[in-house]
Amino acid sequence: MERESPRYALADTVCVALQYAMGFVCLETCLSAQPDSLIAYPANAVRAPLAGLAIYGALLFVLTGLGAILLRTRWKTARPAHVPVAGAAVAFLVGTAFVCYAPEVSFRLAGAVGGSIGVVAALSLLARRIPWLPGRFHSLAWAAAFLSGALTLVAADSLLYVHPHRWALSLALAAGSITLTQLVATAAAACLRRRGAAVFQTAATLLAAAIAPAGLVAFPAVARERGAENAPSVLLVSGDALRADYCSVYGGQVPTPALEALAARGILFERSYALAPWTLPSLNGMFTSKYPPGFNPGGKEAQVARPHTYTMIPAYWKEGEGLSFPKRAEARGYVTGAFVGNPLMNQPWLLGEFNVARVMEAHPRDRSALFSRLPLLRGALMWVAQSVVHEPPLDITRWVSCYARQFLRDNRGRPFLLWVHFLDPHSPYTPPEPYHVNGYDEYWSLAPQMGVELFGFMADGLTPDDKRRIQTLYEDEIRYLDDAVGRLVAEVDALGIADTTYIWFTADHGEEFWDHDEWSHGQSLYEELVRIPLIATGPGIGPRVVPEPVSMIDAIPTLAELLGAEPSPAWRGRSLAPLLFGDVSAPPAQPCYSQGTVGSFFAQARAAMVGRMTVSGDYKLIRDLDTGQEELYDLRQDPGETQNLRDSRDALARDLGHGLDEWVSSFPATFKDLDKGVIVDTPTDEMVEAFRAMGYMN
Repeated sequence: MERESPRYALADTVCVALQYAMGFVCLETCLSAQPDSLIAYPANAVRAPLAGLAIYGALLFVLTGLGAILLRTRWKTARPAHVPVAGAAVAFLVGTAFVCYAPEVSFRLAGAVGGSIGVVAALSLLARRIPWLPGRFHSLAWAAAFLSGALTLVAADSLLYVHPHRWALSLALAAGSITLTQLVATAAAACLRRRGAAVFQTAATLLAAAIAPAGLVAFPAVARERGAENAPSVLLVSGDALRADYCSVYGGQVPTPALEALAARGILFERSYALAPWTLPSLNGMFTSKYPPGFNPGGKEAQVARPHTYTMIPAYWKEGEGLSFPKRAEARGYVTGAFVGNPLMNQPWLLGEFNVARVMEAHPRDRSALFSRLPLLRGALMWVAQSVVHEPPLDITRWVSCYARQFLRDNRGRPFLLWVHFLDPHSPYTPPEPYHVNGYDEYWSLAPQMGVELFGFMADGLTPDDKRRIQTLYEDEIRYLDDAVGRLVAEVDALGIADTTYIWFTADHGEEFWDHDEWSHGQSLYEELVRIPLIATGPGIGPRVVPEPVSMIDAIPTLAELLGAEPSPAWRGRSLAPLLFGDVSAPPAQPCYSQGTVGSFFAQARAAMVGRMTVSGDYKLIRDLDTGQEELYDLRQDPGETQNLRDSRDALARDLGHGLDEWVSSFPATFKDLDKGVIVDTPTDEMVEAFRAMGYMN
């Protein structure tokens, strides 16, 4: 029998300590719920796991040493094998405590994984008492298991990147790989005892260690299914609260080189209109090609307090639709995904139709300090340095970009439908440091918990400098959004799928900066809130500009035709595909309609409007439902809507008004007109909290 050497016992102790330290760091990272992949960590995120590995490793090494001293003094044994056994016992006890007493499911899961590793480690290490198990081989087994677990975690994290339970599954696979390596190593040592068997023992151990990482790396290439041959893909990208006239691609003052490059290879629609001046009715209406119902005239305070009503009418949105647009694409062999930065869109009736869907919670915090990605360790270190708890708002745009780009990589070999909705440039206006081109480093937000208490601040009024700062930060946000869109398009080009991918870029609504004495959105139907960008590119679409007004009611019928899917009879829009491909027989432009569906909590200078509007050619008519007052504007001569022509162009106003009346009569124009059984006004606590966090509810 090979005499056991203290240096092998020391090597075992180091390996055990590092292995459990890695487990703790992985569990910490899981609990911190960060969007970054292990293979794409930014520099500040790498330091936290490495620092945690060092701290946990040193701590566990000390614990195993103390355990060994206790064994030597109390039980009169000096066998070095007891050193790592003590560490395994500590890990097992800690994991058991977590399982029994942790208040959250994620912590109990962490304890279960840690405790399982502890049990396997204890059994494996106790096998050292077998006389024929060499010390150096046992150290090799521990090192191989440590390396296998680390590689498995990285490979599983990359493979399962867009999975909603990414970290739980990655940890389980890593624990399984560690277990397999240890068991195979022990079995090999037990079965191969003749002279010269060390080579076979080592080979068996290394083979077991490589099974899980190699399988996870090879799995995507083997399992990737191909869809319909030569079927095009669709990438639908939308910004939140992005007004068209601020972007340089539309002649605005904010440089948007990525959007300009996108427009240079496709169609730019000069005048595209949202269905409502805020997110929920606008995007819900776009995805179902239905006009959103409006609130009843009168009772504005109650309407402002209940904007979540739009989430509680799924029966209206889905009525008569049959298969939804994502399901129609899936039926044709498409893989569908949605990555959404606005928590208000967390609606099961819509996102549940996609194969993969992730939506960001309401304004989470970014854990960017050194130990802030390790919440358990951070809690202990708070007693030493308060700086570790620094948590600015999370960069949601980067979060959404990471998931969207990984989805593109995973599905580059088959047709896909991907919707990417960036929260930027919606408030909070928090552009990253490189985009602070005007020197303002603070941020402003609708949500009071995110920064300045603007609810009270707005009542007291803003100075001209305050207004300029808010506007400047919004412009910086547009720069950041433009860069994110450019990176997404660059990913499509790098993957070689640009020739088979249609890209559709738009927004849900605009943003007002005191153009008509108000700020934010939702309060009116002026151009700054309802005119949004629309750019379309893809195979067969040549570069040109379309000056006629178009409505987002036509978005889904157009994309469905591009995919070859049958339209739904419930869709109100028409396909713009003939216009995209330059068909001279394309139908003429139709009037565009929008509905002011909720007032603004921030309306101060004038009452928020519950109204409707129509755009036909160069003229726009706005009707206030409370007062009956109408406004008529010539958008070509007066794009800022400062000269009301209602009295001087009475005949034109009447014609536009008749068209508006006919449009209203063709669908449930208000909630009062809906069947009483359709509305279920019982929002979840999570949805109400999302509305509060986004600033829509007090």
